[in-house]
Amino acid sequence: MQRRETVVIEERDDVRWPYLRALRWSDEEAAAYHAHGIWTDSGYDQLIARNAARHPDKVALVGDRETLTWQQLDERTRALATGLRDRGVGPGAVVAARIGNSVDHAVVVYGVAAAGAVLFELPPDSTPVQVEQALVRTSAVALFSDAPPTAAEVTALSSPALAARTATELSAVQAAPLSDLPGQDPDAIALLIGTSGTTGTPKIVLRTANCALAMIRDVNSRTGVGADDVVLVAAPLSGGIGYFNGLCTLAETGCTLLVSGSLAVDGLLALVARHRATVIQTVPTILLRLSAAAANARPGTVHTDSLRVVQAGGSYLHPQTAGMIEDRFGCHVISAYGAVDLGTPAMVAAEDDTAAHRQETVGKAYDSPSVFAILDDAGRPLPDGEIGEVVMRGPNTALGYYEDAEATRTLFDDNGWGHFGDLGRVDEDGYLRIVGRLKEIINRGGKKISVNEVEDQVRAMAGLADVVAVGYPDAELGERCAVVVVAEEPDTTILLHDLRAHLTDRGVPKHMWPELVVQLDELPLSPQGKVRRRELKELVEAEALKART
Repeated sequence: MQRRETVVIEERDDVRWPYLRALRWSDEEAAAYHAHGIWTDSGYDQLIARNAARHPDKVALVGDRETLTWQQLDERTRALATGLRDRGVGPGAVVAARIGNSVDHAVVVYGVAAAGAVLFELPPDSTPVQVEQALVRTSAVALFSDAPPTAAEVTALSSPALAARTATELSAVQAAPLSDLPGQDPDAIALLIGTSGTTGTPKIVLRTANCALAMIRDVNSRTGVGADDVVLVAAPLSGGIGYFNGLCTLAETGCTLLVSGSLAVDGLLALVARHRATVIQTVPTILLRLSAAAANARPGTVHTDSLRVVQAGGSYLHPQTAGMIEDRFGCHVISAYGAVDLGTPAMVAAEDDTAAHRQETVGKAYDSPSVFAILDDAGRPLPDGEIGEVVMRGPNTALGYYEDAEATRTLFDDNGWGHFGDLGRVDEDGYLRIVGRLKEIINRGGKKISVNEVEDQVRAMAGLADVVAVGYPDAELGERCAVVVVAEEPDTTILLHDLRAHLTDRGVPKHMWPELVVQLDELPLSPQGKVRRRELKELVEAEALKART
């Protein structure tokens, strides 16, 4: 494969994107990351070409309507980049994508990289108004969309404007050699991606290819995902799990990736059986539904014996849930702790760690330059065993937020630590344990209640399918604890009296007992499959007000 010289984007007024690496890492740190191998000179396009050269006829992508070998994926990648180049879309230009899970989505991600452009991932359910605002805000010059772009969306594009329903049209052109394309500088801005927005207004995160791939290299060092794996991504490709654990893993490892346009669990389980999937990448809510569907299926109709590891990220995975699913699927279940706007500081080893460590911790620090610490309220490091805020820094962190310096300064302190907003401690064996969130600690008359601990205790009650604990205002105590529950059987009613009897039997202190139960048929989820806690909090507050009146 022909090597291309790295394109250096210097900080000049006439360049759309200044070279932002220096905002987060010094030249010495960058050199150390390259020396360690966590950063490389290859962008996504170079990795796709590398995999195509190694095993051209191997299946790379399996979608609902088409399957691509690595050679075909490389050709489609270069063809899309050629089409973009021929239409004036080049290095630094923003290309927005509002695409569901499909082979086309992957081709757009890699083709934009080969064109040297910046990809802006938009959730597939974004409204036309949201898309218009995003296009104007980022001066995007192109939009790929599953639905026909509206006239207003086309008008919102900067020149040269390009709006296409899919990537097929541009992929049909004659693909230029990789060396003739602008290509992706792995240290330049490559990705704009939104936060989940489950607790507030979504922000736009800035990432280079290197800091995105570094995160996956760290994660895969613990999961052992490699070229021989068949990976099912059961999450939107436009979100953190789908983009990083799916598309970045595909490019980095040369594995085979299964992509489904629907996240309906019966279809996902059928994909596992049909393609002998070895890995599932998903979020806890979808994982729980997969497990329930497998448990309720007729004997002999669900086949998960090919699975080696299931990785869940994006939100807290309850230890009891992890243990139950390990038994049900007969494979290791691990949590991927981290955030799109920060990174991932630690992880368990799928094959080497005990079940207790896999289910109750988020693992040890990586054998890489990525590091984490536990800080007190004054920002001082705490010794092992003490609870404080989890922070991290290193090669797999993001750079910050697009056009939001204030939010970036809130996320990263003056010492370069990125703040998760999570409370954690390091146990005697060096494993990181998350005990709650700074903003998800319920303060009941001075007693601090971790929502994670409440959910763990309540979840053990028979007949419960899911539970979320939230705090609600109270004039006397400041806050009280409520739980939103989903029953396993639709005709079952979960009563507060029965719940408290269950907690009494488990010896749970009374200050941790929920004082309000709200029952739903299912939990509201974001497009990324995360629970909308803000929506649940509003629902609980309304129910509490009703109860007082």
